[in-house]
Amino acid sequence: MMNEQVIVGCGYVGTRLARQYRDQGEAVTGIVRSDAGVARLEQQGIKGLRCELAADDLSDLGLAEALVFHFRPAAGERRSGSAYPTSRGCLRALR
Repeated sequence: MMNEQVIVGCGYVGTRLARQYRDQGEAVTGIVRSDAGVARLEQQGIKGLRCELAADDLSDLGLAEALVFHFRPAAGERRSGSAYPTSRGCLRALR
């Protein structure tokens, strides 16, 4: 994903940002939790990737070479220690 913008948690706010990058001709990928989310992004011309950040290994994505935006976890997600599980998964992938 070199020279690409990656939006982790590409819901309402993330999709708006993704559309701005898309409209500027930039490569952008939205990471979402569901197949429906991937379909929603792809209908708008945005590459979608389904991942469960708390469980999936994202180290193969090459996020260290991408501009990554990580939006606040979904309402109701429980915090574990000092971080949300999805945030911890994203941070592991950036190492």
